[in-house]
Amino acid sequence: MGKATITTIYYNWYFGEYGEEYECRKVGEDGVIKIEEHKAQGEGDRWYYDILYNDGRTERVFNPNRVCIQEG
Repeated sequence: MGKATITTIYYNWYFGEYGEEYECRKVGEDGVIKIEEHKAQGEGDRWYYDILYNDGRTERVFNPNRVCIQEG
């Protein structure tokens, strides 16, 4: 079994016009090059994800609803 890679993250759940909706980012779309998981390191710390873009931006997500991974 190889290392798991995060391919997609759904976050920021909200109730929209058509019911439940989420923000979504996928590696390979809209400039997303990688999604990194950061585990909580101690009491009071939070688990979070960094979404890295090809222009150098980083978007930090503290409230994921679903994370899709690929083994490989």
